[in-house]
Amino acid sequence: MRHREGYGYEWDAVLHGGPADGCVDRVIEIEGEDPPEILKKIVDGEEMRRESLSEKIIEYLTESELDENQKVAVYLLRGDCDEKCMYDYLETLTMKQFRENY
Repeated sequence: MRHREGYGYEWDAVLHGGPADGCVDRVIEIEGEDPPEILKKIVDGEEMRRESLSEKIIEYLTESELDENQKVAVYLLRGDCDEKCMYDYLETLTMKQFRENY
């Protein structure tokens, strides 16, 4: 479901496959009105969970500061969003590789 949050949008996202399989998270878009095509989840060895809106904003604003060796799981948006956005697992790679590929 899309929620207008002042200066951006927020959607519920269900992740399919990979290390965050079954996780119901959220995605944000600050500069547009559509959900992002690509979603990345930091892989840190802990259980994947729904991040708070403030955690998502901090991650969004500090993306360029993430260590290039940090592993991330990459998910691709599956079509249009109805009640929730569906994302399918693509691959797990380092942040350096993510920056090069996406």
